[in-house]
Amino acid sequence: MFFWKKKEKKDPTCENTNAPSEQEKSTIKSEIESLRASLEMATGEERISCLNRIGALYKTCGEPLESIRYYEKSMEETKAFGEACTELMALYNQMRKEAAKQGEDEKIQYYLHKLDDLMATNKSIMRSSLS
Repeated sequence: MFFWKKKEKKDPTCENTNAPSEQEKSTIKSEIESLRASLEMATGEERISCLNRIGALYKTCGEPLESIRYYEKSMEETKAFGEACTELMALYNQMRKEAAKQGEDEKIQYYLHKLDDLMATNKSIMRSSLS
């Protein structure tokens, strides 16, 4: 009566098909460097935008730790919902999953605490906006 289709297993070699080529990486790295230079003189929303853009570029390059670093700087400075908040949640979950695959309990706990802290920050932002 019902036919259940077996789930196809993903081939781990094809997992990262959207990785940029070496030429694209060098272009991205040069854009990151120019943004870092402009970051020193930027203030306010322009600075937050630069931090978020650098974080996004590092994520595109496949460097989640650097991406997290810039998104965290952005969250420290703005304390508001936005790109940094959303991307940090995704990156923390990604890093937690990778640590789980590798069986690294300390890293799993570290990223779980990071997620808890981010959720607490989100709650305080929400509460402050209601006041």
